[in-house]
Amino acid sequence: MQRDLLVSGYFRVDTEGVSGGNVPILRLFDRAGARIVNLRRQNLSGDRVWIEYGGVNTSTPGRLPLGTWRRFELHLKIGGPGADTIESSLDGVQLIRTTTATLGTDGITAVQIGNETKKQAFSLVADDVVIRAH
Repeated sequence: MQRDLLVSGYFRVDTEGVSGGNVPILRLFDRAGARIVNLRRQNLSGDRVWIEYGGVNTSTPGRLPLGTWRRFELHLKIGGPGADTIESSLDGVQLIRTTTATLGTDGITAVQIGNETKKQAFSLVADDVVIRAH
């Protein structure tokens, strides 16, 4: 279980699914298997990158065009309810930063590239992924 974790890597989406779906880039889970954070690319929405956490679903200024390599960083720090930190960047440009999130108390036990949900069509490629506890 980690309370301070940085995940970085290069990601490329080659194909997307239907409208209303998405391509999960990074998902982080607690020890109970609950999803803490979901960094994703929304299908058929101008290449937009979204982040979901603690019941919040936020569009970011980030874009990930099909067939294009981009470097993402996602840093989570569990500090307690209302005091958790989420920072994410795309090619060094900040997508989101909050120090008032609530991500639970269990910490982070799993990092996933892609999806655990069936029947969600897409093609995602990852390279040079680094997971580092602080």
